[in-house]
Amino acid sequence: MGSEVARIRERSKSRKLIESLYESAQQVYVIHYSCESFYENSTGGLLSIAFERNMDRDSNPF
Repeated sequence: MGSEVARIRERSKSRKLIESLYESAQQVYVIHYSCESFYENSTGGLLSIAFERNMDRDSNPF
């Protein structure tokens, strides 16, 4: 049960952080990247990068 409470607290903290980012949307950049798995004999290379400047809630693709 203790780990469940900790997970919920961490999620709440993360949501508050995201809300604060939306409050200062004009000053925030979001960078999302993905890479191959380091398992199953892959090269571990970078596959894609997405860069988002507009944090407007109506047009946010994330």
